[in-house]
Amino acid sequence: MSQLQRRNGLSKEDSDYLRQLQKGFEGEVSFDKKLEGLNDDYLILHDLQLEVNRQTFQIDTLVLSETGIVVYEVKNYQGEYIFAEKEFRSYPYNSVILNPQIQLSRAITLLKILMQTLKIESELSAKVVFVNPTFVLYNCPPDSDVLMPQQIGHHISQMNKQSRPVKSAQKKLAKKFLSLHKTDERFMKLPAYSFKELNKQVTCLECQSILTKRSRRKSTCLQCGFHELNAHIIKYEIESVRLLFPELKLTTSLIYDWCGAYFSDDSIERVLKKYFVQIGSNKGRYYIKDTPLED
Repeated sequence: MSQLQRRNGLSKEDSDYLRQLQKGFEGEVSFDKKLEGLNDDYLILHDLQLEVNRQTFQIDTLVLSETGIVVYEVKNYQGEYIFAEKEFRSYPYNSVILNPQIQLSRAITLLKILMQTLKIESELSAKVVFVNPTFVLYNCPPDSDVLMPQQIGHHISQMNKQSRPVKSAQKKLAKKFLSLHKTDERFMKLPAYSFKELNKQVTCLECQSILTKRSRRKSTCLQCGFHELNAHIIKYEIESVRLLFPELKLTTSLIYDWCGAYFSDDSIERVLKKYFVQIGSNKGRYYIKDTPLED
C-alpha cells in the first residue's frame, strides 16, 4: 500500500488505514526488541496469520516455553485513555475506540479451537501490551491482562526467573504453527487501482518528494538533499511495477511511462538487460525474472 500512497493511489480512508498499519508495525518492532531480553528458554513467533473453521485470526507475538504459551496483542496507542464499563475511551474527548481486549479474546478463543483440533495440550495465557511510553490508561484494574509500558521490563524479568529449558516438544509446536501461517490475499486489504489512474512520476526514496534534478549518473532531491544512482532508482521502480502489476509484461516503454519520462529509454533498457532476461526481439521484446521479487 505504501507504493500506492507514493503515487496518490489511495483515498483518505486508505491513507489513514496505511498509517495505522505503519504505526502498529512500529509498535510490534519495539516490543520485539524488548523481548530480546528473554533467555534462550523461549521460542518467539511473530505476526502469525492463522485459520480455523474458516475463520482467520492474527497473533502479533506468540511465545512458547516448557511452561506454556503466551500470546501478546501489541498496541502502539499514544496519549491518555480511560477504561470504563469495558470500553476504552480517549481522554478528555471521551470518544470510544476498539477495545483490544475483545480483539485478543477472539484470537485466544480461535487459537484454543485450533489447538484442540490439532490435539495440542499446553497452558495458554495472554496479554495486551501497550508499548508507547506516552500511553496512559486510567482506571485499569491491577489484575487485568493489560501490560503497561512501564511494566514490560519487570514482566520479562519475571518470565526469565520462571523459565525452564525448552524441549523438543516446544520446537515441534513452533514449527507446526509456522507451517500453518497463511500468506494469501485474504489477509491483504488493498484498494482497487489501475496503471492508468496512478501518478506517473519518480519520487525521492527518503522524503517522497517528486524528483526533478537528474545528472547523467544520479538524481538529487531538492527537498531533503538525498541522492541516489539513477540505475538504483530505475531498479526500484521496476520492482514497484512488478509488485503492483504482476500481470503486465515488463517493457522499456512501460517503465518509461511509469517514471513519467524522467529517465531515457536507453537508461531503462540498460537496467532491464542487466537484471532481467529478454524475451523476443525488436518492438515485441519484454523482460522476465525467474527469481522471486527482491525485498
